[in-house]
Amino acid sequence: MAKTSSASPQLHIDPPAGCKVYTEVSLPGSKSIANRLLLIRAMAGASEPVRNLPDSGDTLLMQQLLERIRQCGKDEAGRETVSLDCGNAGTVLRFLTSYLANLPGSWLLTGDKRMKQRPVGALVEALLQIGADIRYTGQANFPPLLINGRQLKGGKTGVSSAESSQFASSLLMAAPMMPEGLEITFTGSISSRPYLDMTLQLMRQNGIAVSEKGKMISVPGKPYVYKPLEVEADWSAASYWFEVAALSAEAGILLRGLKQESLQGDAAAAGYFSCLGVGIEKHPEGLLLKKDRQVKQGQHFMLKHHPDLAPALAATMAGLEVQGSLDQIQNLAIKESDRAEVLYRSLASLGYGLLRYPDRMVFTGKKQTVMEKPVLQSANDHRILMSLAPLCLKEGSLLFDSGVAVAKSYPSYWDDLRQAGFRVEEKKPD
Repeated sequence: MAKTSSASPQLHIDPPAGCKVYTEVSLPGSKSIANRLLLIRAMAGASEPVRNLPDSGDTLLMQQLLERIRQCGKDEAGRETVSLDCGNAGTVLRFLTSYLANLPGSWLLTGDKRMKQRPVGALVEALLQIGADIRYTGQANFPPLLINGRQLKGGKTGVSSAESSQFASSLLMAAPMMPEGLEITFTGSISSRPYLDMTLQLMRQNGIAVSEKGKMISVPGKPYVYKPLEVEADWSAASYWFEVAALSAEAGILLRGLKQESLQGDAAAAGYFSCLGVGIEKHPEGLLLKKDRQVKQGQHFMLKHHPDLAPALAATMAGLEVQGSLDQIQNLAIKESDRAEVLYRSLASLGYGLLRYPDRMVFTGKKQTVMEKPVLQSANDHRILMSLAPLCLKEGSLLFDSGVAVAKSYPSYWDDLRQAGFRVEEKKPD
């Protein structure tokens, strides 16, 4: 794993006294819901606010880029190409691709080094089939993308969502802008299906009568009727508190605003972590987590549709020394980092027994003593940081190369850990 600059402050984490965690947490809103609603609002030309927007980096970036696009749209046609830097925000770049393909103007969608390694070819191919003008300015099938936007009529197209459901969501949300609407046929399997269901539900809530038949979805060419909605508390963020409860000696953690009845597929975390010792109780203000169940050996979690739960589950299974596996995780390789590889190296460096395969990770339930703890690498990935940090409940002090990546989805994570009794401090490298 790559080393950070010697000027970067490291992050030192210690567990609370007795590894007992009793706290209340106000979770951030779901950036997945927020970014979909922000795009729908822009396409509807609405000004009403989206309520409970998270202050996550990805959501702030989506707001900023949509505002820049809106301002540029006021200029006369034939202006110079507008460059839009999406950093390493895959949702932002993929959602904007279909939107801009249908918006007059010249647009360059780009990102950081890692973004340029994340595939987008299946989405571009689907848009080319309905007349979009998109060219790769670097390696084929990867950003940057030069988009000459114009009014697309719509029609029929096909897309593979085996790599990411975001391709389908991008096409679906842009379809109402097309006079003839869009009929999308899915080829192969669909990964992360709950995220696609989230997109469809939000479109319906905003006036679009989407219809499904087998592997085909039809969207009418009809303007959105924007309905101001409130963004739900984020279940992906909640997974790290389920992990804290599982790894603690005792726990009582109130997650404010979290609901079991959710648009988010990651609400499946409740079921997965019930096998790892975490029970939940409904509370007037959210859900209360307790460590009150027996941990079961031989756990095999199928995560094709819940890839964002993989980091928290991997760290928990390792920390509890549970035998089992995480399966159908091949798409972790194209996330903000190669998450399967980073998790494997990090957990192995702490002495945990595990094996890595292209589509699964196997946990032996055994642990070796390491003579010297490593500086754990964040890989500039928010989910890597947030999943490895609670392991201090089993490891004692942990040291990370950096703690800044959490700003992408959960900026208050370190403050919430401090409130729960953890010691979290930045320190200069020796």
